[in-house]
Amino acid sequence: MAARIEERDSQLFFDSRLSSARIPKTGTLDRTAYHMMEIMNTIRKLAPNALAAIFATSGVLHFVRPETFAGIVPRFLPVPETLVYASGAAELVCAAGLFARRRWAAAASVVLLVAILPANIQMAADMSGEYGASSWQSIVAWVRVPLQIPLIWAALQSGKSRRAEAK
Repeated sequence: MAARIEERDSQLFFDSRLSSARIPKTGTLDRTAYHMMEIMNTIRKLAPNALAAIFATSGVLHFVRPETFAGIVPRFLPVPETLVYASGAAELVCAAGLFARRRWAAAASVVLLVAILPANIQMAADMSGEYGASSWQSIVAWVRVPLQIPLIWAALQSGKSRRAEAK
């Protein structure tokens, strides 16, 4: 579905599915802003599929190599292998829901991402202890923790895309 552009009072209005902004008819900066909005709309549309691909890959790996994930289950939680299989299954279910743009998939994906955050923190803490806080392994592990935020954003785009396509 293409964005709608209308002329009102000698101004062009860009009306996308997710946002609207005033864009004057002329000027390089104005055209750049328009193109940036188009890029952002494309990213919003593709984000749920990208997250679904990440979930699908990770979900399969939970079953193929459970020992890799069992090591990052926080120590205070019981039965790490069972939790690894459960989170792998949840990732596969969320991936299927995101690919199909099911209404429940956005919320379920956010809940899953919040639920696995302690495992990412445990992994980062373990890397810091094993390799030192300034090692590249530790730095990568700690950078991964706040990356949950854009993943949550990507999950939330699933519901928006579905509503926009229904219009």
